[in-house]
Amino acid sequence: MRDERLAELAEQVQRRLPGWVIVPAPYHGGLSAFGACTQETTVIDATDPDALINQCRAAELAAAFGTPAAAMNVGAQPRQPTSPLPPGRHRPGCAPTTPPAIPHRA
Repeated sequence: MRDERLAELAEQVQRRLPGWVIVPAPYHGGLSAFGACTQETTVIDATDPDALINQCRAAELAAAFGTPAAAMNVGAQPRQPTSPLPPGRHRPGCAPTTPPAIPHRA
């Protein structure tokens, strides 16, 4: 994909994923998502925008239930937290009590 197309896709995905920072990742030809929904910093890489959205939503769901995203094998790479949060607290932009709806494609 061309860099302009990746930037456009990143903007479209960003609108669908509040609480995440979506950036083009030309080094692997896809997008990278940096999440603020888990206690550990979460980075998800995908070449397909729909796969990225689904993996991000799965990581949000894992965070809502206190399960590390890596344990759910959603493609997330846990990192050291940049600002530790007390147990049960979530970063802004995530709804910890209401799991996100995952749309089903026909």
